[in-house]
Amino acid sequence: MNRKNFNNDTFIKLHSFSQLTYDEIEKAMNISRAEVQKLYKSCKNEISYMQGIRNKFNKKRFLKEFMFKDFNEFYDWYESQPKSCCYCGITQEDALETKVYDNLTRKTRGKSLEIERVVTFPKEKNLYTYKNCRLACHVCNNAKSDFIDVEDFKFIAKGINDFWSKKLNRKIDLPTEVYDTFSLKKEKIDK
Repeated sequence: MNRKNFNNDTFIKLHSFSQLTYDEIEKAMNISRAEVQKLYKSCKNEISYMQGIRNKFNKKRFLKEFMFKDFNEFYDWYESQPKSCCYCGITQEDALETKVYDNLTRKTRGKSLEIERVVTFPKEKNLYTYKNCRLACHVCNNAKSDFIDVEDFKFIAKGINDFWSKKLNRKIDLPTEVYDTFSLKKEKIDK
């Protein structure tokens, strides 16, 4: 790894994970304020991306159902997820391209994939955990809510998939992982 990449990676960890101030970063990296500012400018896109993930973390972290121990664990989970809806397969970029969300009155939703708890009942299984969470589009997350199980929702997701495919004038692949992993029939067989 070259020096520039090392400095960028170190800066991002200190800034975005440890959330150190510029003064603290200067001391930790033994560099000047001008060098810290230069690193910030060169890492601005990565920092903005990570801030979006941190915002998702911060919105949920005080909920009693939220079981991620810290931002690092949540970030690892987020990065491990496909960047498409676990139910219908739409990517965030494709969803935004359709302009469907332009008329939402609540502008805080629909701009990015949302954190979805797949198993929502019984209540004790309705948790934000590494195994139970996936990313979902606003439409699927709203439609599934907390009262439709994965197997039943698959029929609805196929309709939502058709909706997105028509809006984009191309077929979107329906994902299978969430249905294979969380099938109630499979759970009964495994018991």
